[in-house]
Amino acid sequence: MRWQTLSQAKWILLVLAVLTVAAWMLSVWAALVPAAMIVFTLYFFRDPDRTIPGEPGLLVSPADGLVTDIGEMEEN
Repeated sequence: MRWQTLSQAKWILLVLAVLTVAAWMLSVWAALVPAAMIVFTLYFFRDPDRTIPGEPGLLVSPADGLVTDIGEMEEN
């Protein structure tokens, strides 16, 4: 995870941290929900290292998906 990626989520993480502390003061069980939201936010903003194949003539998807169809289309 890169710090640049986490900086995009800084306000979300700050709000969730404040909510977690406030909920902790009420009950330990109430703090589990915002704490789980922090974990989800960290998972959402992850930036895994990807290995891009360098074989000639290979098509690479711009996202984590697969290229399943190549065709010609008409544009207006």
